[in-house]
Amino acid sequence: MATGTEVVDPEARWETGEPETRYRVPALERGLDILETLSHSELGVSRAGLAEALGCSVSQIFRMLDCLQRRRYISVDPRNNLFSLTSKLFELSHQHPPTRRMMGLALPIMRSAAIKAHQSIHLSIFDDGEALVLAQVDALEDSGYFVKPGTRRDVYLTASGRILLAFQAPEETLRMLAAAKVKSGELIPEADLLRRLEIIRMQGFEEMPSLQISGVYNFSFPVFDVEGRAVAAMTMPFLLRTDLSSGMDDARSILRGAAAELSAHMGHVGAEVPLDQSSNTVKYINQ
Repeated sequence: MATGTEVVDPEARWETGEPETRYRVPALERGLDILETLSHSELGVSRAGLAEALGCSVSQIFRMLDCLQRRRYISVDPRNNLFSLTSKLFELSHQHPPTRRMMGLALPIMRSAAIKAHQSIHLSIFDDGEALVLAQVDALEDSGYFVKPGTRRDVYLTASGRILLAFQAPEETLRMLAAAKVKSGELIPEADLLRRLEIIRMQGFEEMPSLQISGVYNFSFPVFDVEGRAVAAMTMPFLLRTDLSSGMDDARSILRGAAAELSAHMGHVGAEVPLDQSSNTVKYINQ
């Protein structure tokens, strides 16, 4: 018989004071806090370090760490007992059907373009306020420059980030910028960035010197879906080689064709795919 008294699960209290009302699940939140803390560490974190970062005792996270380790989300180095993330989260993101489909279509196209241009190419998406590198292919050279998968960059000062912002509906661009501000802060005035995005939309791509590596020049083109939105940015960190007979113009053209080809496979009817890019292949000087 109902008594009129509501029984509240202490593990799922209703929060009414926050702007976004949610049921709280402390154990799950603590597990997510552990994963997020480890994502910012390159060398690993000890149990005591994690407890201090989370504001709790070691005993409060002991079973959570054991569970995450058994499920292969984290691992512990037996030499120093430091915890670090495994690649499982990255692997799970690649199993998401839309991402998996785009990756399957993109890799052979990117590989062919990288071989023709003798430059590495990577594919990025917008994720949680940042540009996330999903895939990367190398040229067949002994040396070069590349950006490894899983790398995160701000969207303000990177070619791929600006591409992802530029080719969206105006309200979506503003929503993405709001998420980016939370993640990295406003790295350049929004009005200046919006003016740059308009130029990018007009020319169809972004090119700019790398702000991380001197001598690298980044080209980036949008990959469109069936609705004409940029679902990814295909980027080439161009490194000038003295043993090649051509330079930026040929490399840019090859990348443009690759992004258009992937867009066509993604259902974008406006994509112009070159019928033959063989004339754009960059050749060695001694060939």
